[in-house]
Amino acid sequence: MKFLLLIFAFIIFSYSAQNIQSRHVGKVEDIKYVGQDKYDNFVFWLNTDQGRCYVFSSTELPYFEIGDSLMTYWIDYRLKGIGNSKQSYYYEILQ
Repeated sequence: MKFLLLIFAFIIFSYSAQNIQSRHVGKVEDIKYVGQDKYDNFVFWLNTDQGRCYVFSSTELPYFEIGDSLMTYWIDYRLKGIGNSKQSYYYEILQ
């Protein structure tokens, strides 16, 4: 009986949990301030050494520095944000 209960709990957890992944996208080569969005957040453009470009918003100056290693964060196979591999916080990528 305990075994069936354990399997049932595992099935429920596997269906309710989101698929969260992170991927290395390179090191910061350049970052520029673009402007402000309609919510008065700062908008930045970022380029990596692997030729990838991202536009993201932040309520304050981002913690990225030239040479920092970056990760993209995906939830249920949809790109959600970009972050530094040293910190768990990530910035939402603007589409």
